[in-house]
Amino acid sequence: MSWSTFAQARSTAAAEAVWRCYADPASWPAWDEGIEAVRLEGPFVSGATGTLRPTGGPTLAFRIVRCEEARLFENVTPVPHRLLPLASIAFTHELSPLADGGCEITHRVRIAGLFGALFARLMGPAFEKGLPETVRSLAAHAALPPRSAHAA
Repeated sequence: MSWSTFAQARSTAAAEAVWRCYADPASWPAWDEGIEAVRLEGPFVSGATGTLRPTGGPTLAFRIVRCEEARLFENVTPVPHRLLPLASIAFTHELSPLADGGCEITHRVRIAGLFGALFARLMGPAFEKGLPETVRSLAAHAALPPRSAHAA
């Protein structure tokens, strides 16, 4: 069984600026209120692993399974057996450049696995509610001027 949802937003920022936000996982909580903390082991590339703590939730492992700079990345989180065995969540983040210099941001969430239907029933509504705001927030965050190292 597989369940999915997606959300899109346009940003005045170029795909490269949005990519810089993705490539700095420790900063994800600045634009995704559903995340408290992220730690990546090594560089932001295919095969990299890390941990992510959803707001109010347990720390979860993830792996970047696909990474194409300034275009897309996909990360997969197996659902811990203590929560619900035999299910996983895949997040796809895609950037499409626009003629005006900005880009369209698309985030997809897919829940799959033997117990995916049950997990989708439990978590799907939260993803459907939060994903549009996350994408809008990222679009706005990426469009902000870079912060100076000397800024207070």
